[in-house]
Amino acid sequence: ADNTALLASLSAKVEADRAKAKARAERFGVEYEEPRVEFILSAEELKLYMSPGAPGNPDGTLEVPQESDMEVEREIRDREYVEKIFEKVAEETRKAQARADRFNVPFTPPRLENILSKQEFRKYMSATAGRNPLAPSNAPVHGIDTFSEEEVKRQAERADRFKELMCVCVCV
Repeated sequence: ADNTALLASLSAKVEADRAKAKARAERFGVEYEEPRVEFILSAEELKLYMSPGAPGNPDGTLEVPQESDMEVEREIRDREYVEKIFEKVAEETRKAQARADRFNVPFTPPRLENILSKQEFRKYMSATAGRNPLAPSNAPVHGIDTFSEEEVKRQAERADRFKELMCVCVCV
């Protein structure tokens, strides 16, 4: 009896989530894609819900997804979501740059709070540790201005020394 009540609550949870997803799809005019049960229920709930004879597996032919497979799926889904957010920020930055060029005004990067929803903003900040990866100040090379005249001259001198060393090694 206790198991039956729990299965009924899990079924209600799954159906409620599917109804929300369907309403969201209709509201935004996109194709409805049924959410996977693995993303709705916890691992323990999923094992119970997908056990043979339970609502998620009435005829007992389906396998319960393994936790490692579910983690990989969640990671992929999460990575794709973050990539979409990065693309959205990059696109808005390109648009702002184009507007600045068109109207001959100084470029100021758009504020992330205005581009992204609260959820996207939190995810973006967590993925980038609060730094905008598009900003030149956050370039991966720090401390060396590789385009300065002095640095270009040093690089040329190093290249010449390397060529001399290569000739000595090859000739000997």
